[in-house]
Amino acid sequence: MTNARYLSVSVAVLVLDQVSKYAVLHSSLVERPLVLIPRFFRLAFGENSGALFGMFSETPEPWRTVVLLVIPAATILLVLFFIRGSGEKDRLALLSLALILGGALGNQTDRILRSGKVVDFFDVYVDVQPVRGWLIRMFGTTHWPAFNVADSAIVVGALLLAWDLLAHSRPGRR
Repeated sequence: MTNARYLSVSVAVLVLDQVSKYAVLHSSLVERPLVLIPRFFRLAFGENSGALFGMFSETPEPWRTVVLLVIPAATILLVLFFIRGSGEKDRLALLSLALILGGALGNQTDRILRSGKVVDFFDVYVDVQPVRGWLIRMFGTTHWPAFNVADSAIVVGALLLAWDLLAHSRPGRR
């Protein structure tokens, strides 16, 4: 896979993210959630003024703008630099970076088009006792922070990149 093909993975993530958000915004999910797996998973419209899983949403301006627009833009440029400079032997790292890049572009597109907000719609939760009671006592909620396709690509890309880095840091590797 050439580096251009990895960039096509990024574009595919960006397109899938934006199409899914458009579909959510133009559906009944804005008014009522759609339960897919009772007591565990639903699609529900939400907006996030923070980063991944709502981080930095309480950060005061102008710092929130710096954290959510400037730093991700610099990260996007850095990832592009790494993709451009990486060799074909770094396939897993390149795929990881492509997923992270596509997710970052998807969320940045939302922030620019939606006044700093990102559309989220995957809602994972547990509504089964005794787990429900324990989650409320420990975390105050039974819901994982809402997320979207871009967030998923970023997390999967980061996990794959960590796996790749750990696998190649062992003696006798690479």
